[in-house]
Amino acid sequence: MSATTDGKLFSYLHPLSLPRIDRPAVINGVLHGICVEAPGVNRSYQRQAPIFHDDPDGAGLFPRGVASMPVRYPPAFIASIRDATLVGYRTILTEEGHFFNDDAPVDQAAVDRYLAKMAQLDKFPNEDTGLRIEGDQGAFRLERTGRPDRHIEGTTIVLCSTEPANYGSFLFRILPKLAALQEADLDAKVMVYANAATYRQLLSLAGIPQSRLLLHDTRIVYKLDHAVVPSLRNPTAFLDEASVAFYAGLRKRFGSERGTRRIYVSRLGVSKTGRVMLNEAEVEAKLEALGFEIVRPQHLTAEEQIKAFSSAQFVIGPSGAAMFNAVFCHPGTTLIDIESEPHWIHAHACLFTSCGLRWGLFEGKVVDPSPDLVHKQFHVNASALAERAQKLLSEME
Repeated sequence: MSATTDGKLFSYLHPLSLPRIDRPAVINGVLHGICVEAPGVNRSYQRQAPIFHDDPDGAGLFPRGVASMPVRYPPAFIASIRDATLVGYRTILTEEGHFFNDDAPVDQAAVDRYLAKMAQLDKFPNEDTGLRIEGDQGAFRLERTGRPDRHIEGTTIVLCSTEPANYGSFLFRILPKLAALQEADLDAKVMVYANAATYRQLLSLAGIPQSRLLLHDTRIVYKLDHAVVPSLRNPTAFLDEASVAFYAGLRKRFGSERGTRRIYVSRLGVSKTGRVMLNEAEVEAKLEALGFEIVRPQHLTAEEQIKAFSSAQFVIGPSGAAMFNAVFCHPGTTLIDIESEPHWIHAHACLFTSCGLRWGLFEGKVVDPSPDLVHKQFHVNASALAERAQKLLSEME
């Protein structure tokens, strides 16, 4: 490991500006650059509208509806960086005085939004990097704030991205990165945030045993001899073809054939604060009367969650991390997404569309709309939800 990052200025480098190299060069680490997946251009997809949109209590979360819309992604890539420094959630610093991460913004406006976030002092938009803007030329300096260095010898696969502690983020951002490495003969250590047992179980099912894991800690500045950095394949949760195939493989190996199960994905008891459905017990009772099983993912292993979602014909649940288990559903599965806030509908709609689900949108109504609350308690019209579920069940007969 060579020069220190202390006192050095760093400027943003779009990862697609790195030299183009082939896959063997990425793996052996001889060259510094990226391997871009064919055809090497921006990718286009289409998010679909829900098959229905119910708002029985006038919550008005989506006054303009949730229409079909295009989704544009950059090409997927794998970067190879010698003498790399990893800071924060996912940021790579290079010896040449540049920084980048696993994303490749599709236009200058996206670059500007990213850099505006990085210039903030708050840890979340800054991604806990400690990079601080200096002057007006777009340069950043690393503020160490007492973080120690840790040197990792050899090759390290950097399986890191933003929002690392969020299970939904793990499913659409982090785990699909392995799709780019499935054919690579690379038995290297894997740097990943996997403090929860479910994360480690999923990695093991995907072929990464715990013995290869380096548990990522943003309180440490990592010095990596050779970093292999798979890109963020699905920036807005619309799974690309490789990600869909990756999850189909997990479903085939560890899941079930699609059956006739009806499951309700419960959040009851998960949290006493934040996004709590106040009448969830009533909702569960109404749906149990229609033959729905109550599934509490927080009590299941990763393999049990795969089996539950893959065996379902019909899934209902409030939006949240557990509903990202829809990646394990068979295409054609019916799903009702209960939304209580407007902020994440694009990601949810992208996910359900890309998984080939027959999905509909049902609005719950927030009890206290105070802007001071990040996540708000809400109520669901249980009778209207049961009526909608019954109508869909009748269509399945």
